[in-house]
Amino acid sequence: DNETHRPLGPVVCISPWNFPLAIFTGQIAAALAGMRIAQPDFDLDAYLTPAGRDLLQRLASRCVLEWPNEVRGAALGSLLEQPLASGEFSRRFADYTAVALAGYTAPIMIGHGIEDAGVPYPLTVALAAEMTAAGTQFDLHTYHSSHDDIAYVAWPDVARFLDRVLA
Repeated sequence: DNETHRPLGPVVCISPWNFPLAIFTGQIAAALAGMRIAQPDFDLDAYLTPAGRDLLQRLASRCVLEWPNEVRGAALGSLLEQPLASGEFSRRFADYTAVALAGYTAPIMIGHGIEDAGVPYPLTVALAAEMTAAGTQFDLHTYHSSHDDIAYVAWPDVARFLDRVLA
């Protein structure tokens, strides 16, 4: 809701060269493509230029490994018809990206690397506290790893978790 998810203003991505900026554009485009599917009642196309609508359509039918090629050369500004902070977008995007705190019907394992610069560990600690307050049970595993190597470091715990819940 707008009480807990207030837009903080413009977002600036300072990049020393175009490749990281393409990653940023690709991440935003991927999030919008998912939102378009998850919330078909929302007129996301009103926020997109024809190029933006075309890119999201292409992403919807491509493997995630193909997305960088689809996004290459696209500037974020060329995809947007109007600011994302306008109208209903902010509330709808906050709803789309929110993590449910309760209501899960299957076991949950959360693994997080404390050296993760992309998703800071305190965010996971806060989520875990909120889930606990909501009565959700989960397994939390903390690793001395970064965002890039968490899958490798956590794999033994993931395998044990899957063995347990799929048995």
